[in-house]
Amino acid sequence: MKQFFKIMIITLISLLFYGCAGLGDFEIKLSKGYVLSRSSANMVTINKKEDGNSLSQTIIPEKVDKVSWNDKYILVKRINVEKENTSSNKKNRDKASHEPESDYWIIKVDNGNLYPSPTYEEFLEKRKELCVPNNLKLKKVSELKPVK
Repeated sequence: MKQFFKIMIITLISLLFYGCAGLGDFEIKLSKGYVLSRSSANMVTINKKEDGNSLSQTIIPEKVDKVSWNDKYILVKRINVEKENTSSNKKNRDKASHEPESDYWIIKVDNGNLYPSPTYEEFLEKRKELCVPNNLKLKKVSELKPVK
């Protein structure tokens, strides 16, 4: 009988630890089939789901750091994870600005057009050109709460 309880306790503890792996994972609906998907700390993407399909196409790859949206536009700041993880880039970044290399994106929701910008200044110019409302402010993904 004691052996049975030991096995049960070990099994329950194992299940508990196994079930905790995805606690930080979430998906947030943006506009017209676009979703922000977080499956790990570095795997944060913007995807497009087609007609209620559970499968989605990645539109903006990892790592989405900040996002804002309305019915017409989705604004994104993305950290380039590949460049962030190279040792030479870490040394250069530490010396320069302590900021990882980023790029910016605007998605025009009605037609799916993507407007990538390698710098914040170019992003602001494109935003002005497209008449994106000023009330759209980029927010850290970590500050967003998924709707349950």
